Amino acid sequence: MVEAFYSPESTQMLAFPAQISAVAAACPDPTILGTFIECHDVPRMTYYTQDLSILKTVNTWNILFDGIPIIYQGQEQRFRGNSDPYNREAVWLSGYSTNATLYVLIKFLNRINLPFRFCLVCLDVGGRIPESNDCVR
Repeated sequence: MVEAFYSPESTQMLAFPAQISAVAAACPDPTILGTFIECHDVPRMTYYTQDLSILKTVNTWNILFDGIPIIYQGQEQRFRGNSDPYNREAVWLSGYSTNATLYVLIKFLNRINLPFRFCLVCLDVGGRIPESNDCVR
């Protein structure tokens, strides 16, 4: 699905809803699947595009979409590797900026997303609508 985000002119975006529907039809509970945009087996997203608006959009999709978001180390630092071993850069050599644009975005999205996910768990497990402080303390 990441191909939909490679560029503003991507023709794959039109296929994106159909791919989401196919996953939903094939899996009884897509919310238990991991969602990711980078891994050590494929080129990193920044290899395909340096467009920060696209990188923000795809990271936002990854974290807020149904499923368990997975962030590959270095994704938040905009590592650019295209194949093994270049897509396995060492994070400790990067200087690891906690002010990097994607780091700040991912931190923010985790803050707003995590309590929501816990409340959904409370609803599912308890079978009731949680009170204001039942889910996240």
